[in-house]
Amino acid sequence: MEELEELHRLFAELAVSVRSQDGRGGHEEAAEASISSLVERLNPNHRAISPKTRVLDAILSIMCFGAREVYGSTVDCIVRNLISVLSSSVCCNVLRAGGDGKRKLEVLSVGSRTLLADNEKLIRGCIDVLGILKGHDLFRSLVGALLKVAVSSSNFQCLFPLSMCYVYHQTPNVSGSSAILDIQSLLPQETYENITEIPLRLLLWYLDPSLLKDDISNLLRESLDRPFLRLKDELHKQLPWRTLFISLILSPTAFTHTRALLHNWFLMTGLGAVADLQAALTSSLADALSRPMRWGLSMVLSLKLPPLRAYFTHQQAQLLAALTEPVSRDGLLHLVNLIQAQPAQYSIDHNSPWALSMNFPAWFSLAAALIFAGENKHQQAGSWYVSFILSPVDRESSRLVGELIASSANQGTHQKGRKRKAKGVTWTDTWLRNFHVSSPLHRALGMAVLVSRPRLLGEEEFALLLNYVATCRLSEERITWPLRGAALVFNLLDQAEEISGGLFEEEDEGVFCVRLMKTKSAGHLRRCIDDVLLLEEREMVRMDLEARMSDWTDQSDTP
Repeated sequence: MEELEELHRLFAELAVSVRSQDGRGGHEEAAEASISSLVERLNPNHRAISPKTRVLDAILSIMCFGAREVYGSTVDCIVRNLISVLSSSVCCNVLRAGGDGKRKLEVLSVGSRTLLADNEKLIRGCIDVLGILKGHDLFRSLVGALLKVAVSSSNFQCLFPLSMCYVYHQTPNVSGSSAILDIQSLLPQETYENITEIPLRLLLWYLDPSLLKDDISNLLRESLDRPFLRLKDELHKQLPWRTLFISLILSPTAFTHTRALLHNWFLMTGLGAVADLQAALTSSLADALSRPMRWGLSMVLSLKLPPLRAYFTHQQAQLLAALTEPVSRDGLLHLVNLIQAQPAQYSIDHNSPWALSMNFPAWFSLAAALIFAGENKHQQAGSWYVSFILSPVDRESSRLVGELIASSANQGTHQKGRKRKAKGVTWTDTWLRNFHVSSPLHRALGMAVLVSRPRLLGEEEFALLLNYVATCRLSEERITWPLRGAALVFNLLDQAEEISGGLFEEEDEGVFCVRLMKTKSAGHLRRCIDDVLLLEEREMVRMDLEARMSDWTDQSDTP
């Protein structure tokens, strides 16, 4: 408690100095008093001022230092003292006590000497001063030192001198506190370039976890409002997104909490955008850990990053290693073997094999495509993996779904060379009506058909499948959601390029498949874009569409 009062006194002293600097900076008559004040602060034992001190006072006067410069030096001195006091209060020591020489008691003391109950008072007592000091060169260091003290505080207090007895203090939760929100509003924008300290945003997340939830919610909301974004690229390009993402990867705990949050949201809503954001974060995490300098991290921060397995449960280390490998047919066989070795009853919490697999959707896309274009063993493995993702609760349900998928695919394979039974009836019509389920994951099978069978589908069938995947409707009418339809085509091409190396044995064959898909989807995309340009008024969405079309054109022109 005495330390808290001392910190408040220092902040009050700082406030007086800053206000004096602002209010009296232009008055020359304040210079003499300012110089004397500075001398006194630099000399704690100012009652007995030595001749050397009088010389310093005279020199400052002769050099014509104005009051603003003197007060500025005063403020700098007090801020540095505050940072030093706050930093020194956070420590990690081994305390030794008593004993008869043969066996001494050792206690590990970690954290600050302030109690968790005093965090609210400490932060509230500093907010007004920090608001005045905003823009100062040492502002970030001061806020960081203050937050470290708050984060390092504890409910337990050791009875000093050394004792094994601790006192527990009941503490109100600071989550949702207006003091936390006020200090968040004062934080500067961080870029993390050549920064070696803990991000301030990360410290605030620790004090109030609801702030992390709000940040992720805002990120998800923006991704929903801008359907043409390529999320992984935007996490790197957009500075606000990148600063948020870097704060996540610097704390495996925060990243794990984010995975659990998005996982629960997906279970509650079934929104594909939630799963897409989670997959983009995981993919970007793997990229940032392998190439930290590309993300703007300093060498110091890069060396402190933990391995990828630190962000996931250690119980799934082998599965994680398999999922992070490049997608391939043999890799899918290995992946299926690992999952089948798990207990018969699957869980769906954020640490389960199913949740972990959902973070790497490329394997699902490859498995679904191999159902329609793979050899027997790869087809069986693909069918099992897809059924596991669609029905993870128990093995029997998963087996039944797998049989349904395989039988539908085989039916289409046997009929692909036959003539139509009736006018306008195609294999695509039959397959869609036999396997029509309103679910984002089930509709992904339609995308697998598009990727694996572009040579066997006519342009009308291609458009029918695109319309079904976008709207989950079996009608061939004009698409009613042009935004979703156009975004689907772009995502489909991204998916095809991602799994082409595992789906096709020759690279040229994969390139030809992607080009063929572009050709057959061009008409559908053109109709969707015409409607988007006619109906969409949001400038940001139009700009995103223009950027995606520019990428589309550049890729089409590449030989």
